[in-house]
Amino acid sequence: MSYLVPVNWLSSIWQTVVIWLWVAAAFGGALVVATSLLSSIFSYKISSATEAQAKVERDENVRLTSEADARARNGEARAAIANAEAARANERAAALELQIEHEQTERLRLGAAVEKISPRMLLPLQADAIRASLGQSAIRGVPVALEYDASCADCSSYSAQIGDLLNSLGFRAIGGIVIGPGMRSRRGLALGVPDPQSLPQAIKALTVAFAGAGVAMDVVQQAPHPGMTANITVLPVAAPR
Repeated sequence: MSYLVPVNWLSSIWQTVVIWLWVAAAFGGALVVATSLLSSIFSYKISSATEAQAKVERDENVRLTSEADARARNGEARAAIANAEAARANERAAALELQIEHEQTERLRLGAAVEKISPRMLLPLQADAIRASLGQSAIRGVPVALEYDASCADCSSYSAQIGDLLNSLGFRAIGGIVIGPGMRSRRGLALGVPDPQSLPQAIKALTVAFAGAGVAMDVVQQAPHPGMTANITVLPVAAPR
């Protein structure tokens, strides 16, 4: 009997140990299961939150991209409108330039037509320019014959104006000499001298003064009237001045 008590005691202890081992194993298994379950739950929560954040960011990127595309389309539309308006403005400017050019051409044509039919005269500015040019020249008493073609309407009055101007400057202008229809001149004035290559000083100054005032003369070889240094002949104009 003395040997049975320890054996029974040891068996009881072993059973207790086994039971606790089972409990520990069961608890450990439950803990592992619980840990796995919690890990899965936390992983799902984190994954869901990450996916939700990614979706928010994707949606924001889509929104920003859409807005940028819309702004780009609006900018392109505004640029197209501006280009169309610029093209229309260029067309209007070109049409206006053509109109201005046409009007200027028409005014020049009308001016030439009026000048062609209007009587010739020495303008005050032309007379002043001739006086200023000849003021210092040695022209006192230089005789000049003034003649005009009787076939034109304004030759007589134009010749008289030139004669009055020359006399006021000191020339001795003899006017009123009428000649028959003869040559026509593009300038309408001819200066006749014995040698066009060797003009007397006063006559040379006279041609320079008239040319400077816009009243040019054709210099031709011609024997002056008796006692005259040169002849100034007013002629019909062969072309518009």
